[in-house]
Amino acid sequence: MQSTKSLFMVEPFKFGFHIDSAKDNAFQKEISSLSTEQIHQKALNEFKSMVALLTREGVHVKVSKAHTEDESQDAIFPNNWFSTHSNGTLILYPMKAPHRRQERKIGIPKILENEFEIKNILDLTHFEKQNQFLEGTGSM
Repeated sequence: MQSTKSLFMVEPFKFGFHIDSAKDNAFQKEISSLSTEQIHQKALNEFKSMVALLTREGVHVKVSKAHTEDESQDAIFPNNWFSTHSNGTLILYPMKAPHRRQERKIGIPKILENEFEIKNILDLTHFEKQNQFLEGTGSM
């Protein structure tokens, strides 16, 4: 059984509707009728509420604010492209949507290495070239 006292979360920077993700993502379809600003504000409010709740419950929340202009709108879901494990392993997963692959460039693996004890990195991203995808915990 794995339990945690620490979490890593990415603050919404430009979260919104993305046509590529909406093709097979029910959550994207739910927000398709909202304006870009409404979507962003809703995501930011939910994010801040969750961080506050977790902190009140004694969970250490590491928030990434490493935003860039070319960051994906879906960057708040890093669990799709990486997972961490109790033995110190960081797994990088292959992503179906090309825009999601760019998120690996925003420095999160380096933040994780600095903040947590990463002993091993298992990089499965080479499967993208073979058109094979397992989008981390988002695939469950």
